[in-house]
Amino acid sequence: MTTDLKDIIEKIKNPMVVISILAAFILSLYIRVVLPHDTVFLGNGVFSISGDDGVYQMRIVDWIVHNFPDFLWFDPYTLYPHGQAMPWAPFFTYSLAIIALIAGLGSPSFDTIYTVGAYYPSILGALVVIPTYYIAKNVFDDRRIGILSAFIIAIIPGQFLSRSLLGFTDHHIAETLLSTVTMLFLVLSVKVARKNSFTFSDIKSLNWSALKPSIYYFILTGLFLSLYALTWKGALLFAFIIGIYIMVQHIVDHMHNKPTEYLGVLGTIIFLIPLIIVIIVPDIGGEKNLYYVGLTVGIILFPLLSVLSILLNKKGYEKYYYPLSLAVVIIGGLLLIYAAMPSIFDTLKNSLTFFTRSKGGLTIGEAWPFPFTFESFKGDFGINGVLAFIGLAFLAYGVFKKERQEKTVFLVWTIMMLWALNQQNRFAYYYAVNVAILSAYFGIAVADKILESGGWNELLGKKSITRADRKKDIKKASKTHRSEPNGLDFKMIKATHIISLLAALFLVAFLVYPLIEPATIRGKQGTSLETYWYESLTWMRYNTPDPGVDFYGKYQKPSAGENYSYPDSAYGVMSWWDYGHKITAWAHRIPNANPFQSGIGGGSTHVPGASTFLSAQSEDEANAVLDAIGVNGKPGARYVITDDYINIHVFSAVIEWADIPYDGYYAMVKTNKGDQPVPYTKRYNAMMMRLQLFDGNGLKTYRLVHESVPVPTGDPNVGGLTEAGYKDIYNKLYGGNLTVESTGHVKIFEHVKGAHITGKAPQNATVSISLKVKTNQGREYSYSQKTVSNGEFELIVPYSTEGPISGETNFDTKPIGKYTLTAGNISREVSVNERMVLDGGTEKVDLV
Repeated sequence: MTTDLKDIIEKIKNPMVVISILAAFILSLYIRVVLPHDTVFLGNGVFSISGDDGVYQMRIVDWIVHNFPDFLWFDPYTLYPHGQAMPWAPFFTYSLAIIALIAGLGSPSFDTIYTVGAYYPSILGALVVIPTYYIAKNVFDDRRIGILSAFIIAIIPGQFLSRSLLGFTDHHIAETLLSTVTMLFLVLSVKVARKNSFTFSDIKSLNWSALKPSIYYFILTGLFLSLYALTWKGALLFAFIIGIYIMVQHIVDHMHNKPTEYLGVLGTIIFLIPLIIVIIVPDIGGEKNLYYVGLTVGIILFPLLSVLSILLNKKGYEKYYYPLSLAVVIIGGLLLIYAAMPSIFDTLKNSLTFFTRSKGGLTIGEAWPFPFTFESFKGDFGINGVLAFIGLAFLAYGVFKKERQEKTVFLVWTIMMLWALNQQNRFAYYYAVNVAILSAYFGIAVADKILESGGWNELLGKKSITRADRKKDIKKASKTHRSEPNGLDFKMIKATHIISLLAALFLVAFLVYPLIEPATIRGKQGTSLETYWYESLTWMRYNTPDPGVDFYGKYQKPSAGENYSYPDSAYGVMSWWDYGHKITAWAHRIPNANPFQSGIGGGSTHVPGASTFLSAQSEDEANAVLDAIGVNGKPGARYVITDDYINIHVFSAVIEWADIPYDGYYAMVKTNKGDQPVPYTKRYNAMMMRLQLFDGNGLKTYRLVHESVPVPTGDPNVGGLTEAGYKDIYNKLYGGNLTVESTGHVKIFEHVKGAHITGKAPQNATVSISLKVKTNQGREYSYSQKTVSNGEFELIVPYSTEGPISGETNFDTKPIGKYTLTAGNISREVSVNERMVLDGGTEKVDLV
């Protein structure tokens, strides 16, 4: 065991540290677990697992528990008719499944699995206080900064809190924890190496006494970087950050006549360990080539940088030759790779744009660039987000004035996280750690200055406390500095002392107290089950035909470029991609598109998919999309699910993905409330609107089979009055007669062949057919359709008037009576059975 490791263990025994970290941990757990508890555990086996990804994470965990020790590398229960290779790395779900198996003594119940899953992110989030404390303490060599950082990260609001609440079962908070621990061990690695530097000669001679103090931390850094890579496929971000730091530190050390060999060894070990693990693990989410290339480049480059430093020193070149030579080596290496191995060069180039999104990708909430404004930083991190920039300036000044490796690590890390935040706002839950540490550093530094100006140093007999003093090396410190304070004489306390003490305490409290209210409010909000969708998809699970694929089966991944071999009974469910994982997890049905951004379609070539189907301007165009993605002569989807939120609020995302100009859908009209968009008929003709707003009226092969309860009137988050507003506009501008009301938030439609009603009718007569329909919510609406006779007519209708049949959709939205078929003054009642609707049968009715 190294001396520094022993020191850490001894410091852990310090009761002040233990009590402080434990208090921060408990506070963090309280906010994350106790406050939102009742929003997650709803009783009767219902759990509110937040987010689209969260419900699918639990699908994976559930599958692993049923098939342990196998992992779900391929899932045919999404992306019909292809199935999907797992795009997520395995560690988060696999570790969660192991914990659930332990908790359930090898055979956990559904409730046990979901209970463990609900608590997992909260515990991981609370654990972040530990590495946060030790990073702050070791970077600034001040335990007070560490303790304050721990309390700030425990209660900081924004994405870090939201993504670590009870029930937010996604890998995001595991990313934060593992990346933070990785950086902790990197800080410790360079800190120990600074005191116990070694050379290549020590490695060659196997001088273990020189290597031993550092090597453990090097290995631990590599191991936790590996776990991070097994948690999120974008973990190369931190490999990139570490690589940037190692290059910067090479330059700094060379310019200051310091040895650099330790950096070459550090980088090689840190990168070699995850490279080996990535090679061993079957998959990490489809980005293995990036890891192979990126990690290998680092393993080769870092020792070369150290060798280059040694050679230039031996030759006696000026110091500035080193950064110039380094630039030549990197540029030359890239040109060589470009010429000799263009595919590897492309891989490296793509890694630099891994987080960049455009067009439809920018409609993904977490992919938006973080707005660098005062309001945004204050909103996500409290006032600490703003003060952190002052702390960053202090840090940069300190590094420039007297560089220490651990401070340089933290500076590079913070700058790179700001860069990442500018790419995607999702990195706010990473940057929260940096904010906590920087704002604590700012607070303690300013508080010390306040106390010093108030005369506390003189009062305590303290003028210069060095690092040796802080480590209680009194014997060493007393040779050149004054001793520790002699004690406090209360008789000497003046008003300035009290005022400065209160000011310092107020400043520290200012960094913590304002965070409590927003953290408490967010904690109480907890997670909310999307009850409209949960009810609708639960209905679908038990009232639509089983697709014939075992939900817990062991699936054979198809060869590259081939589809999964589905049984004839399988079918797809078309909906916007946001809801794909819910369709899989709650309905046990197979979506055509999912939140992996698969199956969306669109783009410049208008690939068939969810975006092109929902934005289609006619039923024929929509059917062509389903036929294009279908297999074995069947359409790609049997059911279509729409909801009011996507239809009204997020339709712009649909046309963005479809790559359709937005201006064809709305006109901007000046009103007393400013410019307001007014929808054109093209907006109303979109398939999504024809289904959701018009209940599929007039469509030949789509029928409403179930709807959820309506949205509460006035709810701005999921539609509310907005649906009624669209109907009112349609009635006033386009002559409609829609009932101005809010209807089911979620609607399930079945795509059928439709029954053909044919017969004779007078030449040029308008033949119409109508039907009253009553939904499962008791709402009534009219279905109608018409055509012009040329002596004969044909109408295709989707509703059965005789009810469901065994083995098919058990629809609870049903016609009231029979169809009424009319031509002029002649009317007939028409019955249509379910088999005719499903098979495209014909009913002949003459109107002459």
